Amino acid sequence: MGMLVDLDLAPLIAAHGLRYLVETDTGDGAGAEHALTYDLDQVFSIEPSHKQALTVALKHSAEQRLTIINAKIDKGLKEALEEIPAEVPAAFWLSDGGKLPLLAGLRDLSADVVLIESGIRADPLIIDGILAASHKVEPADGFLRATPRQG
Repeated sequence: MGMLVDLDLAPLIAAHGLRYLVETDTGDGAGAEHALTYDLDQVFSIEPSHKQALTVALKHSAEQRLTIINAKIDKGLKEALEEIPAEVPAAFWLSDGGKLPLLAGLRDLSADVVLIESGIRADPLIIDGILAASHKVEPADGFLRATPRQG
C-alpha cells in the first residue's frame, strides 16, 4: 500500500497544472503536511474521526492553505469540491477505490489526477470503467496513478 508522503508531487503538478489536492482519510496528517511542501493553492483533507480531524487541525492551525474537513467522505468531498473551480485541475488521493464512483458522480475528472491506494477495495473493473477512456491508469509504488490522456 502506497502513502502520499512517498510521492513526489512536483512532476504531476507541473505536467497537469494542478492547483488543489484533496485527500481522503487524514490519519495523522502526514499526507496533508507532505502536500503542503508543494506549490498548491489549497489542500483539503477529509477525516471522519472527530478526534483525528481536531488533532490535525490544531497542529496546523496557522497553515491557511490546509482545510481539514471533519465529515464522512461523501459529505467531505462535496464540501471540498464547492471550493475548487470545475475548470481547474486537481489531484485526488483516495484511500480506497471504493470512493472513486462517488467522486466521479460529483465532478468531471477528465482533467484531474486520481491517485488510489492499492489493495483496499480497488476494483479494477470500477476503476477502468470510470477512468480508462480519459486517463492512463497504471500501478505506481503501492498505489494506482490515473493521469489525464494528452490530446
